[in-house]
Amino acid sequence: MTGFTVYLFVRAPQSLQGSPGGAGTSAERRLNALHVLRDELVALGIRVAPVPDLADLQVEITNVFATREATTDHRVVMVRLAFGNERLEFVCSDGVGRVTAERRAAKRIVAWLDSPGVAGTARLPTALTAAGTPHSDI
Repeated sequence: MTGFTVYLFVRAPQSLQGSPGGAGTSAERRLNALHVLRDELVALGIRVAPVPDLADLQVEITNVFATREATTDHRVVMVRLAFGNERLEFVCSDGVGRVTAERRAAKRIVAWLDSPGVAGTARLPTALTAAGTPHSDI
């Protein structure tokens, strides 16, 4: 498992900012998805940072909407990852066996973090680097 830390966030749509009555169901769905995704990532061993400066990866829930297929409703969660100059967007939906879209998203995030191109670039906390620790023998 990786030693990465992620920062999770949602943005309020411009058309809803400052509107009386709040953000409505769209923003509520994104906030709910954010909380569920946070819990899923923590369950998979990923640390979640309270501020972006402490994170290696920024994860944004860009949209959550429902689809209707035959007699069942499925939710679709759209996610954007930002890692340095790298950007990745993907879509996950509720699936077979009651696997939530957030659970699928968490697994995809962990798989991406564990990929060879990303896993070797984790930044060490300053206290663990030679530049951050005053040692005369280094």
